[in-house]
Amino acid sequence: MHFSIPDTKECTDENGSTYLAYNIKVNGWQHCSLRYRQLLSLHQLLQRELPHISLPAFPPKKILPLSSTQTEDRRHALEKYILALSQEPRVLLNHHFNGFLACAQHESYTGGGKIEEVPIQVYLMNGQRIVVTGTDALQTQHLLQMVCKQIGLPLDLMNYFALFLVRKKDSELTLVKKLHNFECPYVSQKSLRGSHRIVLRRK
Repeated sequence: MHFSIPDTKECTDENGSTYLAYNIKVNGWQHCSLRYRQLLSLHQLLQRELPHISLPAFPPKKILPLSSTQTEDRRHALEKYILALSQEPRVLLNHHFNGFLACAQHESYTGGGKIEEVPIQVYLMNGQRIVVTGTDALQTQHLLQMVCKQIGLPLDLMNYFALFLVRKKDSELTLVKKLHNFECPYVSQKSLRGSHRIVLRRK
C-alpha cells in the first residue's frame, strides 16, 4: 500500500476564503484532498485511540503564512508522515483511520455534500447483478457484508472474498483495483471515467 501527496490545490470554502489542500493518492489513485488541520486532527485521533503505538512525528504548525518553499517542504513532510503511517498494519486495520479516510473521500467527491441513500450495484463473476440499498458513504467492509448476506454466503467464508473495481469495455472485463476499507465503493466507482463495475470475487 503506497500513500503519497504528489501535489496540492487551492480551494475555496463556504465563506469564500481560499485554503491549500493536499491531494492524497493511494497506489496512484486519487483518494481525497485534505487541509493541514484535517491531517492534524487525524494524527490527534490516532494518538488517542492507539496510545500503545509509536506514531511518526507530525509536521509542526507554523504561525506565519508559508512561503512557496515552506509550502513545498510541508507537502514533502506530510507525504513522509502519511507514508510512514500507512506502513503500520495496526493503523491500517483501525476503524477510526479507515472511517476518517472514507469520510474524507466522500467529502472531497461531493464537495462536502450530505450523505444520500443510493442503490449500489454489485456484480458476481457469473454476471449476476446484486442491488444493495445503502448510502454513498458506505464503506467497503460494510458493503461486502451486505452483499454476502444477500446472496447467502456464510460469514465464515466472507474473508475469502473482496470487492473490486472492474472496467467494462465492449464484452471485456479488466480488473482495475481492489477496494479497501478506507474507501466508499460507490464514490470510488463514480469518480472513474468510463464504465466500471463493483465486483465480488475471491481474493
